[in-house]
Amino acid sequence: RAQLQALSALSQLSAEPVQAHAIVENGCLTSTLQLLEHPNQELRAYAAITFGNLCSAGALTPAQLQHPSVLPHLVAMLSSSNALAKGPAAAAIASMANQPSLRQSLHELGGLPGLAALLELDVETSYHAVQAIAQFAADERFRQVLPEAGAIGPLAGLLSSPQPHVQHCALSAVANLSFVPSAVGPLCQSGALTVVGQMLFSHDAAVQTMCLTTLCNLLGGNAASADALLQVGGHVALLTQLSSPSPDAQSQAAMSIGHMCRHRPAVQALLQAETVPLLSHLLHSPHPAVQLQTVYALGALAAEEEAAAAAEAGGGGGGGGGP
Repeated sequence: RAQLQALSALSQLSAEPVQAHAIVENGCLTSTLQLLEHPNQELRAYAAITFGNLCSAGALTPAQLQHPSVLPHLVAMLSSSNALAKGPAAAAIASMANQPSLRQSLHELGGLPGLAALLELDVETSYHAVQAIAQFAADERFRQVLPEAGAIGPLAGLLSSPQPHVQHCALSAVANLSFVPSAVGPLCQSGALTVVGQMLFSHDAAVQTMCLTTLCNLLGGNAASADALLQVGGHVALLTQLSSPSPDAQSQAAMSIGHMCRHRPAVQALLQAETVPLLSHLLHSPHPAVQLQTVYALGALAAEEEAAAAAEAGGGGGGGGGP
């Protein structure tokens, strides 16, 4: 009972930044963390409130959060039944996930599935989680682990977030995940292409770059997913990128169009949108990469046109030769 009263008082005192620092300086952090998993529900709740307040007040230094005696508690909190602890734990982990050595430690402690699960919680918690996940996705050592951790579906959902900072982190993670072959199918099935196709109309250069990377990789791995892009007019956004001042954007847009042409229903839509004149203009580009991808796209268009014409002629010939 005395323990409960003491922790209740700490949970209230810790709401004041000055008191929060004093609580940490008096060595109460370790015992508070241990109480997060106490059998008594009230104790767990007060411990979570206290810890959350300490994090919010900035009373915990990076060195304290990263200490071997604290880090396992933080990771455990991600999957804890104590809902009040999840948000502060995600915030603390997001603040350290930009350090490669700590990403390694967090992964070894099994933190990725817990972070992925938090992507579907409230706005603040999901923001901290997606910040951390985006750091893991940018790291080639852990990129391929994220599909297994269950991150793809929730990340695709956050692409439609009304919060620009959440949407931006989710797009960054999805763009990096699109390089993982095992992630291409799930990303296409998740509806990511539809949202990314719409986002390509953005005037933000960084957003355009991430969208083009994603489209290039997903269409390259799954040409039939072009249907999702056509539904939202994403091919028009791609054609607009052919006139971009950035050679990289022109090159990626041309490559994406070439990938789309491996899916016959997309060819007709591209031809109707005056794709050939736009691509032909890029044959005179001073940039070899742009020329190369333009030739690829025009070649893919021509090959599909020829194949379609041959199929039509073959069908007609077969019908005429019957009698």
